[in-house]
Amino acid sequence: MKNLQQSSNKAAVSPYRLLLVFLLVLLGLMGAQPGNSAQESDKRRAIRPDRREHLSIEKKSFIEGNSDKPRFQDAVTLAPGLPDIETAMAGENIYVLYGPMGMNEDLYLRASHNAGVSFDEPILVRPTIERSWAQRLAAVGEHVYVAWVEGRHSNTQINFARSTNGGRDFGPRSNLGANPGHKALAPLIAAYGDTVYVLWQESSDASGIGAAHRLRVSHDRGFTFGEAMHFGSSTDRFSPGENYEILVADVYGVHLILNGSKYFRSSDGGRTFSDIKYLGGDSVAVTGEQVFVASRKLTAEGTGPGTVVETNDVWLNVSTDRGASFVRKNVPKEVSGAPHTVTVWANGDHVFVAWEQVVGGFWSAFLGVSHDAGASFAPTVSLGEEGKNCYIPNLATADRHVYLSWRCIGETLDPSTGSPHYSSIDKWLVSGDYGRSFDGPMTMSGLGGALAGTIHSILMNENSIHIFGKTAFDFNYVRGVFGSSSPPLSPMLNKGPKRAYQ
Repeated sequence: MKNLQQSSNKAAVSPYRLLLVFLLVLLGLMGAQPGNSAQESDKRRAIRPDRREHLSIEKKSFIEGNSDKPRFQDAVTLAPGLPDIETAMAGENIYVLYGPMGMNEDLYLRASHNAGVSFDEPILVRPTIERSWAQRLAAVGEHVYVAWVEGRHSNTQINFARSTNGGRDFGPRSNLGANPGHKALAPLIAAYGDTVYVLWQESSDASGIGAAHRLRVSHDRGFTFGEAMHFGSSTDRFSPGENYEILVADVYGVHLILNGSKYFRSSDGGRTFSDIKYLGGDSVAVTGEQVFVASRKLTAEGTGPGTVVETNDVWLNVSTDRGASFVRKNVPKEVSGAPHTVTVWANGDHVFVAWEQVVGGFWSAFLGVSHDAGASFAPTVSLGEEGKNCYIPNLATADRHVYLSWRCIGETLDPSTGSPHYSSIDKWLVSGDYGRSFDGPMTMSGLGGALAGTIHSILMNENSIHIFGKTAFDFNYVRGVFGSSSPPLSPMLNKGPKRAYQ
């Protein structure tokens, strides 16, 4: 009995002894190889990372939505032919207003309510009554506002229509000018919140000479408009015949530039306006309480009346008090010569200023980037190409993403005829770090089935990018997404327009 008990005790203890022996052997093996292969492998990876591991990390980052590059889906046709196009984005809603090139007989709207995944069929915004042209579009959420010129010869008027349900139908149109025999031209429209602004130029005869500016403002989302405000020689604000260029609405009011030199603002929704500031403005960008006005012009007084002169510099006028006062900054050009067509975009303190300039007998495009609201600028980005004319880029920015495209046109001689042959190519750059670095340049062949032709406009939010372009035959659209997967575009059939007016 005693022997059996001893045998049993030995059997119970032996597993622990075996485990202890195993651990001692394992430690001995590890201790016998100091600086072993595992450690050396880690060192080698730090010096020469394994390519397969690197690609897998990139893929993982891309899937999780941390990629800097958008993924583009196949291009689709939104409209046949070469229409005049206006685009707007409000949240997940994208609106495209178009009509035949030149004097339009009809205006159509296509809307997407899921950030471009699919588009509704085209709807007819207005019936064929008179010729219409110069259509303009603004949107806030599902409120869509359209203004256009309609009429013939000396009797042209500014018409307005609105939709309150995302462009599915439109209410009755209204004539904002209502001055028979007058010639109204070139409307601009802007909207923010419940306020809608429509500005146009109007003269009392067909010549257009002596035209003054008219502004009407709605505070109930376009349902009613106040009386027209007149901006002409009688107000001592603007001389007759000047063409306005820019109308930008924000949460406080509206910003306006006339004749590429004169800036003024309203901070109470268009009820009253500030005195003119002679900023020589070519372009305006507004973000929060910051206002940026880019220019290639100067006046002697800066903020008072004076002769506006062209300069060889690019200027950025910066306001931190909603346009009440400005500080002028110089944007480094790095290439001598006179700039042309200065444009500014802003995303918080990240400011992007682009311009055109002749270099070596050809037009070239340049981009200046600031990350401290214009206090300093990174080295200029050159978008030129030797032997080609390259023109001002389209740029869009949202969240940390920046996308810009530009066009270069080259000329070659046909050896058989000696006649010039022109070839053009659109290129693009993309950044995922607010423009501190860019990937590219790349050609349009990288955009979902090669979006050929000219890029018309770019819209962007924090998740997606939307590119609209014209080819030789159609008006096309390409959608790109950042990071996470997205459903494909639904097939869009051009079944003919619905009647969307009342």
